[in-house]
Amino acid sequence: YAIERLVDTIMGAAIALVFGYLIWPRSPQGHFRKSFAAALQAVAAYLDMAGKVTTAGYEAMLPARRRAYHSLSNVRTSLQRALSEPPPASSEAAAWYPLIVNAERLCDHITYFAELQRERTRTPIKQEIAARVALLQDMAVFVAAKNHMPNLPAGLLSSRADETSAIVDIDFEISRLLHLLEAVQPGRRKRIRSRRALRPDSAGQGA
Repeated sequence: YAIERLVDTIMGAAIALVFGYLIWPRSPQGHFRKSFAAALQAVAAYLDMAGKVTTAGYEAMLPARRRAYHSLSNVRTSLQRALSEPPPASSEAAAWYPLIVNAERLCDHITYFAELQRERTRTPIKQEIAARVALLQDMAVFVAAKNHMPNLPAGLLSSRADETSAIVDIDFEISRLLHLLEAVQPGRRKRIRSRRALRPDSAGQGA
């Protein structure tokens, strides 16, 4: 009886392997896109709140921070799970993994920027952050819909010397994220310029 059970188990595993991975291999690409797009939207919302933060309004920003990190954690968990599966799941997860690492670094730089805003009690720089938020939102739409990749506009850096260091780090991670997104796009990629210029004066005119 034990031998029969063992044979049945082996046959069941073989059938699952053949039908699950060889005949109909599962591609998690759609799931990765959906979850990463949601994470980018959460990070964009967090950056938006960070640009408005003051000592008095710091607590109001914390829910956005938690949502951003929680969304990124969910994506990382999905990727780590897929890495243990046979191709194409594992290979696609490996391709997406650098993006989640980069997005986590971006979130960390936003946190640092928010802390600077709070400690220095600076006037919120909503106009200078708004265009960066818009670009992240455009990237999220691209990831979800696979339509057009936004370009990284020139003039990204803030003109405010006291905030430049923190914003430069944010800008670097955003530009790196755009580069990594191009690397995971199959086939020909269409590119258009972002709907919004990233210069602070341009963002202010649209406010």
